Amino acid sequence: MIGNDEWKRYLYTLSIDSNKKVKHLDISIEAEDVEGQINMTDIQVQDGLNVTGNIPSTSDILEPVSFNIDETIFLGTVSNPVKKGTQPIHHKEVDNRFYNIVGRGHEVISIPNVFHENYTFPLVTTGLDIELYAKEDFDLLRIRTMDGGLVPGRKYDEIPQLKDHPLNYKYTREFYFDGGKAGEKIELKASINSAKLSNTNIPLKKHNIKINGSTMKIERQRFMLAPPGSFRIGIEFYKQVEETTKNDYGETVKIKYLKDVGIGYYGIAELKQWTFGVSKL
Repeated sequence: MIGNDEWKRYLYTLSIDSNKKVKHLDISIEAEDVEGQINMTDIQVQDGLNVTGNIPSTSDILEPVSFNIDETIFLGTVSNPVKKGTQPIHHKEVDNRFYNIVGRGHEVISIPNVFHENYTFPLVTTGLDIELYAKEDFDLLRIRTMDGGLVPGRKYDEIPQLKDHPLNYKYTREFYFDGGKAGEKIELKASINSAKLSNTNIPLKKHNIKINGSTMKIERQRFMLAPPGSFRIGIEFYKQVEETTKNDYGETVKIKYLKDVGIGYYGIAELKQWTFGVSKL
């Protein structure tokens, strides 16, 4: 089997006529003065000046976890138990794949807050610990929940072309990190009330951050909390770009703004789980 370190990634730039559409691509391989076997996989064509970061195969980054789910455990809580209908089963060596994440800019990550050894076990809202590594430099990172709406006075509400920009929306829980380098450790850990970028603490209260000379006001930072069941968050990496567009009068203007350019990332999401308390009389 070919090892992961034996693959090579080749990048090529193509100049095409933007007034025409591509119907199909013909790809062939030519090799000279080589011996052995040649394998090719994952051909990607994309528009723009930035190349999407390489995302390794899930088999390279996911660590299998096996556990047991014993549905009969509740029968032992009463004498002479009777279970009608579908009978409980003792599931052995169940595989779990919920502990690693991999994604691309603006991807939504779904993280189930369940007790992996017994999915019926009652849980309370749980703190979510996230550790991320961006594959390219970035100017801003926002981690957020999925509930929110358009709010006046946000980042780009004064630019008509960007009225629906994601940063114009505010969510019930948001946390911002300013610019960072590829490969730096990004930590957002609700269990210990800590946020760091490359081991530097991130302010938790209201403050301003500078993005290439532009000021952005940050409200009080909020950690991610996972309720029982399914929980979804958005992970958004931005880079500042300058683009040409048309204003309302048809004039050509330049606008500078933060854009999702498809920065890849990888990391680990961990739940510090708590169960319902028990009262003693």
